Amino acid sequence: MRFWHLDIPPDDRLRASYHDSVDFATITCPVNPLHQRAGARLSDLSVELPRRIGNFVWTWYHDLLVDERVLQVFERARVTGFITRPIHVQRPSVALGSHGQLRELVVTGWAGLANPASGIHLDTSASCSACGHLVYSRPTNAARIIDEKAWDGSDFFMVWPLPRYLFVTDRVAGLIRSDGLTGAVLHEARELGHRRWPGGFAPGRLSRWMPRERAHELGHGLGIE
Repeated sequence: MRFWHLDIPPDDRLRASYHDSVDFATITCPVNPLHQRAGARLSDLSVELPRRIGNFVWTWYHDLLVDERVLQVFERARVTGFITRPIHVQRPSVALGSHGQLRELVVTGWAGLANPASGIHLDTSASCSACGHLVYSRPTNAARIIDEKAWDGSDFFMVWPLPRYLFVTDRVAGLIRSDGLTGAVLHEARELGHRRWPGGFAPGRLSRWMPRERAHELGHGLGIE
């Protein structure tokens, strides 16, 4: 199976910014004050758009927004592995144009934990049982991150502990190309092995990235929900 990483274009001028009304839960560790951090988002996204946007729009924090054309293409092809959430656009500009209403795309597809062959593992010495802080090592062979045996067959899917890396099937990549959808770039997942990985990952818990019920379903047995 051929998988792809759906990624942000290199032009920073295309990114949307959070508005002040985006609220997050705060996690406070009873043992280590350095572990205070943001938890799950408590509100829908509120963003300010750049002057020019594509069919895919990314925030500075790697949230993915999609326009009506993307959703039509995906619905027609019965693309799986995601839900959408409403967003609020502050001071809508001419950037929206014919794009219509934007929605946030939230990945619910799953490919389990990173393949052990990637070198990614839980760093128990840096993690904290008191507040649930999880720290993982950086990959030593990133081309092996996806464990195909753990993949649930969804077109969009997540690999833990890389919730901000959006993986898609070859079918989705083909739809993006054939329909000329703009605002995202595609890299073969196996090419991740050529990237530099300066550090590890501290993604929090799965419920920060997925709907709570889905996070419980997937993460309970793994201790990451």
